[in-house]
Amino acid sequence: QDISKDSPVVISKFIENAREVEMDAVANMGEIVVAVVSEHVENAGVHSGDATVMIPPQDLSVASHQQIHDTTCKIAKELNITGPFNIQYLVKEDNDKDKVSVIECNLRASRSLPFVSKAMGLDMIEIATKLMIGQKDGEKNDDDEKKEEFQTQNEQIQKMKSKTRWFPKTMGPTPWVKDYVGCKVPMFSFTRLPGADPILGVEMKSTGEVACFGTNKHEAFLKAFIASGFKIPNKNILISFDVNKYPKLIESVKVLHCLGYQLYVTDSWTFESFLS
Repeated sequence: QDISKDSPVVISKFIENAREVEMDAVANMGEIVVAVVSEHVENAGVHSGDATVMIPPQDLSVASHQQIHDTTCKIAKELNITGPFNIQYLVKEDNDKDKVSVIECNLRASRSLPFVSKAMGLDMIEIATKLMIGQKDGEKNDDDEKKEEFQTQNEQIQKMKSKTRWFPKTMGPTPWVKDYVGCKVPMFSFTRLPGADPILGVEMKSTGEVACFGTNKHEAFLKAFIASGFKIPNKNILISFDVNKYPKLIESVKVLHCLGYQLYVTDSWTFESFLS
């Protein structure tokens, strides 16, 4: 009653130390045709356009993956979706069990769809477009070449459904069957914009992106960052970290120390106290 109607206040709730997971999918009259999950490296709170994205997910539990797929199927059916769509999920560890929440559902092709399509080897926009205009597999088409291409894509989807290299059959219609990991990283122009705030948040700041593939997440991550213009340090490294990341960070820091790098840390910590 005390809130002004002329100057309303918006209160947002932020969930800390949670991961963001994306589902890029194509549906036909509410039924999933292609559905692919990717995972952000940064915690939720960083705009998806500024996030580093891994495909397939590297730290997502089987149970969370299953819940995300089931929820996606329910949303697609309830909204009777035909075409491409994207759902962003929040995964928060709660008492040794992940709690999955929906952030938002976008009934459109997302900025991550080209990366997902490239990683999967499937033209998801081509599939979505044909479904949206009502073209079905096997339907006569004056352009025989396009018809053959569409049928080939459908055969690829069916073939991928039958393989279980990465996930069991219950994981959904489009399991990951590649022998590589994909990583997409953002590119920024902070050095060209004097006074720009380089701290990432909910507002998008990147001006480009680049993606690479590797035999594992570490190789893909390193390749992508080098491709974005990142230069590997020769002598000195500044480390800034969240105190909650100690257990995961310490082993990597020890490796850098053994390689002979001069390490610096922010705040009042010294490197000796950090290692101890």
